Amino acid sequence: MAKAFYAKLAVGNLSRGRRMYGPYCTASAMMSGMFFVILNLVFNRTITNMPTGDVAMGLFAFGAVVMALFTVGYMLYINSFLIRRRKTEFGLYGVLGMERRHVARVILWENCILSGVSLLLGLAGGAVFGRLIFLALLHTLGFMGGSEFTLSLGALVLTCLVFGAIFLLTSLYNLFQVQLASPVDLLRGEKKGEKKTRFAVPMTLLGVAMLGTAYYLAVTVRQSVVALAFFWPAVILVILATHLLMTGGSVFVLGALRRNRRLYYKPRNFIAISGLIHRMKQNAAGLANICILSTMVMVTVSCCCALYFGQETILSAGYPGDLSYTFRISGRPELEEELLDTLHESAESLAARRGLTIEDEFAYRSLSMYVQVQDGRIWYRDEQANMTDALQSQTPPMEIIPLEDYNRVLGREETLAADEVILLAQEPLENQREFPLEDGALRVVRQEADTLLTLGKNGEQTTLVVVTPDMETAVRLANDIDAGDVEEGGRRYSQEQKRWNWKLNLDAEQEDGLWFSEAMRDGFYEAADAALAQNQNNGLYTTSSIYLQRMSAYGLYGGLLFLGAFFTVLFLINTVLIIYFKQISEGFDDRERFDILQKVGLSREEVKKTINGQILVVFLLPLAMALMHVFAAANMITQMLGSFLMTDVALTLRCLLAAGAVFVAVYLCVFRLTARTYYRLVAR
Repeated sequence: MAKAFYAKLAVGNLSRGRRMYGPYCTASAMMSGMFFVILNLVFNRTITNMPTGDVAMGLFAFGAVVMALFTVGYMLYINSFLIRRRKTEFGLYGVLGMERRHVARVILWENCILSGVSLLLGLAGGAVFGRLIFLALLHTLGFMGGSEFTLSLGALVLTCLVFGAIFLLTSLYNLFQVQLASPVDLLRGEKKGEKKTRFAVPMTLLGVAMLGTAYYLAVTVRQSVVALAFFWPAVILVILATHLLMTGGSVFVLGALRRNRRLYYKPRNFIAISGLIHRMKQNAAGLANICILSTMVMVTVSCCCALYFGQETILSAGYPGDLSYTFRISGRPELEEELLDTLHESAESLAARRGLTIEDEFAYRSLSMYVQVQDGRIWYRDEQANMTDALQSQTPPMEIIPLEDYNRVLGREETLAADEVILLAQEPLENQREFPLEDGALRVVRQEADTLLTLGKNGEQTTLVVVTPDMETAVRLANDIDAGDVEEGGRRYSQEQKRWNWKLNLDAEQEDGLWFSEAMRDGFYEAADAALAQNQNNGLYTTSSIYLQRMSAYGLYGGLLFLGAFFTVLFLINTVLIIYFKQISEGFDDRERFDILQKVGLSREEVKKTINGQILVVFLLPLAMALMHVFAAANMITQMLGSFLMTDVALTLRCLLAAGAVFVAVYLCVFRLTARTYYRLVAR
C-alpha cells in the first residue's frame, strides 16, 4: 500500500472523530503551551536578576518538573478513553484484510498528525500569550522595572523533547493494544462490559477506615509541625480511600439498591442503576480521579491565595520589630560595645539623611534557646520524655536576660532577690510558678505582658523572656533547662555565649525602609567583620529586616501564587477533559440501550429524565466528595500554613470558601455543557 494511503486514512479518521480528538488536541496544546511558558520563565534573565529571582526560579523549575510528570500520567489516562472507542474500527480493518502492521502505520500517522498539530498550537500559544503571562508575573512579584520577555531556544527544545516523549508513549500504548489482540477481540473490545468488582464489602470497610483515619488526623492536629508530618500520609489515605469507596463502596450501595425491588423496578431507577452496575469499574476509576483532581484544585488555589494575601500577617508574625541585629564577640566586651556604638551612630546618621524618624532603639544581652511548652509550663529537656504528647506541645523561642538590661530597656528600677525571676509572655503560663535548678529553684514573682521586649511594633512576639537577677543566674538556668550531652562536662551555656540583641523600629514607607535597611546592613557587616578579625573570628552575627524580608516575600508568595494558578489551570484542564470523555464514553455506550428503550415505548421525555438522573448521580458525586475532603482538611491546612507564620485563620477559611464556590460554579458549567453532548448522543 502507498504511504499516502495511510496518511489519507489517518486524516479521515481524525476528521470523523473530531468530537473526541478535538478536545484532546486542544488540551494537549494548552498543556504544551503552559509548559513552554514556564520553561521560558526559568530561562529568563530578567527574573534571575530580580532581588527575589532565585526563589521564583527555584519554584518555577520545581513546577516544570511536577507539571511534566503530571502531564505524562494524565495524557496516558485520557488516551486510554480514545483507544477504547477505536477498537471496533481497528478490528474492522483486520476483517477487511489489513494486517496489524498496516493498522500500526495508520495509528502512527494519526499520532504524528495529532502530536504535531498540538505541539505547534501549544508553542504558538505560548509565544503569543507568554509576554502577557510574564507581565502578570512581574506584577505579582512587585517588580516592573527593566522587564523583557524573550523566547528561549532551550525552552523550545525541552518542550519538544518532553511532549515528543509523551506522544511516543501514547503511540506505543495504542500499538500494544492493537498488536496484542485479534480482530475478533478488537471488534468485541468496545462492547465488552466491565468485570464485576469482587470483595466489595471488604473494600468498602477498608475505604471507610482509611478515610476516617485521614479525617481524624486532619481534624485533631493542633501544631504546624505535626500537620506537616501527617499531611502526605493523610493525602495518600484519602486517595486510596476515594478509589476504594468509589469502586467497592459504589458496588455495595448499588447492590443494596438493586435488592430493593420497590426502588429498583421503576423505569428511571432501573436504567440508571443497571447502567452504573454494568460499567462500574471504569466509572469508579474516572469518578475517583475527578474527585481527587477537584480536591487538588481547591486546596492548591486556596493555599496559594491565603499565603499571597496574608503576606503582611506572615511578616508581622516573623518580624515583630523592623530591624533586629544579633552578635557576639566572645571574650571581648569592648568590641561588642564598639559595635553597639557603631549601630547607634549609623542609625542616627542614616535616619537624618533620609528624614526618617526612629521610633524605638534598644539593646540587651541574652542567652537564647527553644523550649517545649505544654500544660501551662515549660518542660526541661531531661523531662520531655515524660510528656503525654510532645508533638502537640508548643516550641516557642525563649531568652534569658539579666535584670540590669531589663531595667535599661524598660526604664525601670526593679530589684530581684537571688532566687527570684520575672517571666515576660504575651500568653501567661498559669502553671509556671518556679524554675527548678540543680541546687535550688527560682521563684516566678510575677508574669508580665505588653512590654517592649514582648510586644513588637508589627505584631506580638511568641518569644518568652525570663529576667534573672544577674547573668551568672541566667547561665545556671539556661544549663538546667537545656541540659544535654555537650563538651565541658555537659554545660551547654557560659557567660561568653551571651549575645547582644540590638533592635530598632522605624517610621518609614517600604522604599525608605528598604534603603535604610540595606545601608545599615552593609555598614554593620563591615564593622562586624573587622571586630571578628581582631578576635580570630571567635564570634557570630546575624541581621534581619522586615523591609528586606518583604521583598523576599514578594518573590516567594508571588511565585507560589503564580505557580498555584498554573497548576490550577492544569488540574482544571484534566478535570474537564475527564468529565467530557466520561460523558462521551457513556453516551456511546448508552446509545443502543436507550434506542431499544424508546422502541419498546419509553418516550423521549422519559429518556431525558433518566439521563439527567444518571448524570446527576455520576458526576455530582465526585464534587460532593471533593468538597467533603477539602472542608475536612480545613484544620490541617490552617495548621500547615501556620508553619509559614500564616496565623490569620479567618483569611484562610475565606480563601477555602471562595475557592470551593468558584470551583463548584465552574464544575456545574462544565457538567451542563457535557450533559448536552451526552444527551445528543443517546437521543439520536
